[in-house]
Amino acid sequence: MIFPTVTGISTPVLMTVCFNKIMKKGVPDIAPQRPTPDSLGPHSIDLKKSLCYIKSMSIIDEIRKKFVNGLYEYSKHAVDQSIIRHISTAEIQEAMLSKSEIIEDYPDDKYGSSCLVLGFTNNGRPLHMHVSYPSGTILKVVTAYQPDESKWIAYRIRRK
Repeated sequence: MIFPTVTGISTPVLMTVCFNKIMKKGVPDIAPQRPTPDSLGPHSIDLKKSLCYIKSMSIIDEIRKKFVNGLYEYSKHAVDQSIIRHISTAEIQEAMLSKSEIIEDYPDDKYGSSCLVLGFTNNGRPLHMHVSYPSGTILKVVTAYQPDESKWIAYRIRRK
């Protein structure tokens, strides 16, 4: 089943991220069940999930703005790994400014909130870019790599 994306986040990722955030905060009027694509009709709307979705949309938009305005930097690890993996800074920029989407969210990352972004270069090369949240002045690219198809479904979901 193919899920739609809206401004950069796939629906199953969004539902999981939002559900986890809502449940951690203990919102009492949400049933403690993880939503599944089959349980949601095409027109069902949950206000709390919608608000979380809007927040996530703004995160990818803010990340893109930081790239457009040159307000980002690469960690030493990102530089080292990009050289080893033959990924140019131009490719990272192309992938981030294309129809990039947040595929994993790490709000409790030990070095600060961050996320994994999927984007494609102008030549169609898929790239995963682990970046900090755009809350500070400068966005940090933690690492970048080309996802291994044997470990990812459509480059978006980890295989088990």
